[in-house]
Amino acid sequence: MHVTGISSIILCYLIGSVVFGPAVAKIAGIGNLRDKGSGNIGATNVARIGGRKLGGIVLALDFLKGFIPVLLAKIYLPYDAALMCGFAVVLGHIFPLFAKFKGGKGVATGLAVMLALSWPVGVYSAVLWLIFFWKTRISSIAAIMAFIMAPFFSFFVAGGKFTAFCFILSALVIARHHENIRRILKGEEGKL
Repeated sequence: MHVTGISSIILCYLIGSVVFGPAVAKIAGIGNLRDKGSGNIGATNVARIGGRKLGGIVLALDFLKGFIPVLLAKIYLPYDAALMCGFAVVLGHIFPLFAKFKGGKGVATGLAVMLALSWPVGVYSAVLWLIFFWKTRISSIAAIMAFIMAPFFSFFVAGGKFTAFCFILSALVIARHHENIRRILKGEEGKL
């Protein structure tokens, strides 16, 4: 791979490593996210502790850090490099260099990456998330269902390498929800 592609992948990982949840929580004065709610630093926990407005800010920032760099990568780099950039930014979000490799679950950033690489797959997945969240008021169920279906949407819409990319990305995001899955099965998962 060309040096530009490699440096772009590293840059995307570093962009993904910027954690907005703790920063927003600190500015808003709601304390350490790891000690409250689910202990996660993502938008859902911020919304649970600090309200929907703060959660929405974190959601938007996590989305933009996935969407903008990957869209630029898609425009200016070979497709394989753009896919690697997409994976790198989500990996950075989940295992951030700037937060001792303890990050979020990759939902907003992952959906943003899919939208940047194939907007129909991103839209279908996001709409499915909205439907399940509206029906259940449980963010984790909505996320799990959206990422279970994303590879199937990709198979029919985009195919090829992007479908393989979606399978890997979805497996990573769903695996990050292992604690949520346990709580869902026990009927203990919190609603928003």
